Amino acid sequence: MATIGRPSDYTPEITDRVCEELMAGKSLIKICEAEDMPDRGTVVRWMNSNPDFASKCARAREEQAEFMDDLILDAANACDEDNAQSTRVKISAYQWRAMKLKPKKYGDKIQQDIDATLRITITDPSKPDV
Repeated sequence: MATIGRPSDYTPEITDRVCEELMAGKSLIKICEAEDMPDRGTVVRWMNSNPDFASKCARAREEQAEFMDDLILDAANACDEDNAQSTRVKISAYQWRAMKLKPKKYGDKIQQDIDATLRITITDPSKPDV
C-alpha cells in the first residue's frame, strides 16, 4: 500500500538529503517545503531524539558557513553601480549567517588585555615586624 502525504519515518536517505541541502545553503524551512520531505517539526523532533542526526545537522550547518563565504565572494564580484546597495545588504546577511553558523572561523574576534600589578613584599625573618 502506498503512503500518502509527507514521509515521517527516519531514514538514512532523508537524513542525508537534509544535510546535503543544508550544506548547499538552503534553510530547513525551504528543505521541508518539498512534498517528498518531512515536515519541519518532524525533522526537529528527529534532531532532539537522535544525537547522531543532530550532530550531522550541526556539521552541515558549519559547512553552510563555507557556502555563505562563497556567496559573499560571488556577490562582491557581481557588484556594480546599479546593484551596489542590494549587494551590500546581501553580503551583510551572508556575513552575519556565516558568523552565527561557524563563530570560531567567521565570528568577531574578541581580545582581552589583562593589566595586573603584582606586588611582592619580601621580609627578613630575623627582623620583627614594625
